[in-house]
Amino acid sequence: GHFQRHIRRMRRAALSRRNTLLAGWPQNIPGIGSLPSVAAGLHMTVPVDSQAREYELVEKAASVDVEINPLSSYWLSDSQQPVDQRAGLVLGFAAVPEAAISTALGRLEKVWRR
Repeated sequence: GHFQRHIRRMRRAALSRRNTLLAGWPQNIPGIGSLPSVAAGLHMTVPVDSQAREYELVEKAASVDVEINPLSSYWLSDSQQPVDQRAGLVLGFAAVPEAAISTALGRLEKVWRR
């Protein structure tokens, strides 16, 4: 029924947003690991070399108005995982229109290259 159709439409939208994200993601930025080839759900996690680099990337993103969450903030403080292995970027794209994803990625590309 109507609800099923709505869910399908949302899934399709999420998928095309994800594809936009994958297609426009800044390549070869120092310290950033590769994007997951399969990203289920509505957010994606990208590994980063160190917590310092994670902080820097998140700060730079914020400076151009792109909200990226540091993966390390999701870890419990008593985790056994070494701090630098907790570093990463969490990209939420569920609520972001495709056009906005593209322009955001363009801004990231510039600010991260500096």
